[in-house]
Amino acid sequence: MRRFRLGIGMLLILLLIPWTSAMVHAETNTIQLMLEGQTLKPDVPPKLVQGRTMVPIRIVAEELGAEVGWDNQQRKVSIKSNAVDLTMHIGQKKAIVNGKEVAMDVPPMLDKGRTLVPLRFVGESLGTTIGWEQDTRTVIVNQTYPVEANGKSLSGQRVFKIGNEYYFPLKEISPFLGAVFQSAEMDQVDRLIYGDLNLNIEERGRTQLHLRRLDSGWVVPQSVIENLFQAKVVQADRLFRIEKLSRLQSVQEVNGKIVIKSTAPMPLQHFLMEAPHRLVIDLPNTIISEELKETAFFNGGTGIIRKASTVSVSGITSEPMPLEEPLSSEELSTDTPVETQPLETSTEKMVDIELPEMTPSLESQSPRLSHLEQEELIKEIRFSQFSLEPQTVRIVVELSRRVKYDLNPGAEGWEVALHSLPKKEGFLIMLDPGHGGKDPGAKGVSSNREKDLTLTISTLLKEELRQYKGLQVIETRSDDSYPTLQDRVLMANEIQADLFLSIHANAFKPETRGTETYYHTAQSEQFAKIVHKHLLEATRFPDRGAKKAGYYVIKNTTMPSALIEIGFLTHAEENRQMLEPAFQKRVAQALGKAIHEYYTSYQ
Repeated sequence: MRRFRLGIGMLLILLLIPWTSAMVHAETNTIQLMLEGQTLKPDVPPKLVQGRTMVPIRIVAEELGAEVGWDNQQRKVSIKSNAVDLTMHIGQKKAIVNGKEVAMDVPPMLDKGRTLVPLRFVGESLGTTIGWEQDTRTVIVNQTYPVEANGKSLSGQRVFKIGNEYYFPLKEISPFLGAVFQSAEMDQVDRLIYGDLNLNIEERGRTQLHLRRLDSGWVVPQSVIENLFQAKVVQADRLFRIEKLSRLQSVQEVNGKIVIKSTAPMPLQHFLMEAPHRLVIDLPNTIISEELKETAFFNGGTGIIRKASTVSVSGITSEPMPLEEPLSSEELSTDTPVETQPLETSTEKMVDIELPEMTPSLESQSPRLSHLEQEELIKEIRFSQFSLEPQTVRIVVELSRRVKYDLNPGAEGWEVALHSLPKKEGFLIMLDPGHGGKDPGAKGVSSNREKDLTLTISTLLKEELRQYKGLQVIETRSDDSYPTLQDRVLMANEIQADLFLSIHANAFKPETRGTETYYHTAQSEQFAKIVHKHLLEATRFPDRGAKKAGYYVIKNTTMPSALIEIGFLTHAEENRQMLEPAFQKRVAQALGKAIHEYYTSYQ
């Protein structure tokens, strides 16, 4: 008997499972309706039809202040507001909006005596904002709220009221808050960068910043805008104004530094320009403070900073200069950038532009560069209100010649290290002694090191090239230092060298020997063949050819480039000869002749 009862019990459970499953499924597919921040519960709930949300029209329209009419004979529903007259028929995909026929994706329908209409179509016809939150399966409806950020109208951007909070489009307002929104690319994720915050939005945006993801994108609540980003949000009637403006307080040159003080952290846009040479720093969402405008060096919309005392910059002395008439705002405008750097986000309130020692390998190797010692690097610093929409202050550092620079946050702000690049005065040859410093290169059979041989050959070659007029020579290293491969390429490309020659020696099996030369690009082939011809005459080692290869320094330099392997340090005889000063001198002379031949024949 117990077995029979158990069987009946199991049968009842099995019969109930489909119903329970259906109830769970129905609960999961329930669509919530939120209007002006309040959740509505109509007697006929919203439903999805062909991907469109259908809602009972009367409860929505009346909440939005519109009148709803129903003609049972024509099966017609009408909606009227101050600006819209809308009529639709049950089962028909055509609507009449202010006298014009408009097509709908899904027609109105009847459900349990209630008229259901496509919400997005009707809502947007009435001028409302519609959003969809997949996480909560909620349709969000509210009136349209225009938005301005730092005085700029963000037309087309939607504001949503969810509960008691207003939510704003995060991506679009981030630049005005001093933040960077990085959109997901490929398998990466959306990120928000603000000061020390580098947030994976998908993982932590909801919990840490109370973000929500709607069909329009990520939205951020007003409370976070005000508390985290320290911005002011003001509502006048329906218009929201978001303001976070930094005020430039001072620009000074102090002991070789340019110090820029402002009231709030803001991202910096910075790039180099030419004709004349200058570094441009843009401070978005920034205005010039009234206190700064009242100073003596601000006149006619432009501030000019002159050096108040003698400042020594990398051996260059700048004498005090009188204050001249400031330039106009038009003169502050610049041409197309030569090199644009990615957007940086500051976490401090001060920018320090620091002028360090010049790199010896670039500044002290050629006598042709000696005139730089009498020419100051920074000629002038000026600033103005470059743009009003959005508000942007532009600072221009005018330079006497080309530089490269590094921008890094310092203890009290940003520090930009300027590295002067040599001024080209002829056909510029970049010699690259391979390896160096912590990288000894190949080891010879006499325990000699490749890095020593390459530096010796390079030094001799540089002296050899001095006899040829019109040639300017610089090395990637002139001592036992270690520039990375990237450093060597960057140095050659930034200085706009005309030729690049990388010097190496080989290593393999004890019996392997010979001289070889490599190139990568078509423009480098002729140069490599000339070098190889002269090098073979000097080494008198077996000919291993001039051939194409993908070595980093010859692949990534933009000028004709070659890489030589003089001989094999692992071959006893070749290693012995490469250690002889006479052999080294002969190789340097041959390479000098090769470079001169290329210069006179192909330039």
